[in-house]
Amino acid sequence: MQRCRSRPRPLKTLLQSAYANVADMSCDESINEVFLLHGTKPEVLFNVLSNGLDEGFSDGLFGQGTYLGENPCKNDQYVTVDASKARSGDIKKLHDVLYKGDITHPGGVYYLLLCRAAMGYYACTKDAETIDGSSKSLWAINQRVLGQIPNSSYNYHSLVAKTGDRILRHREFIMFKGARVYPEYVLAYQRA
Repeated sequence: MQRCRSRPRPLKTLLQSAYANVADMSCDESINEVFLLHGTKPEVLFNVLSNGLDEGFSDGLFGQGTYLGENPCKNDQYVTVDASKARSGDIKKLHDVLYKGDITHPGGVYYLLLCRAAMGYYACTKDAETIDGSSKSLWAINQRVLGQIPNSSYNYHSLVAKTGDRILRHREFIMFKGARVYPEYVLAYQRA
């Protein structure tokens, strides 16, 4: 089995300066571990917190993967409102965990997950078809498996979709294996 002889290019995100000096938020730069945001719906949040993120539940421009962002504005497009305290189902289970004791459901809340993501060797694209700086196909197989890392027998671990041809405002980060993403914090917010 051939090993990659080089380290991945360092990945810099907009969130890094926010968490760089916070205790318990250090990241392993050798595997390009970073914190990124994931927007989710209240009806699936309890399941995600119980089982982790699963790329099979999401499908988008870049195929089945876990879609992450470095700017909450990007993630806001994936959320739906949690209007009020639920009386049954998975949303009630979620509320029982998040809103207990003196903490009451504020109404009109949305959820983001602050996730640790081991980006590893990442490919970049603007057009969702080729790797930046080349005419090489981004995909090994039908938007589920990324192409090979140059001079290696391994495939890229993750994708950075840059602004340009297909994305207009904010970069997007896509992980194709849920085990590489750990939802560490739940962030609840209200829109102004």
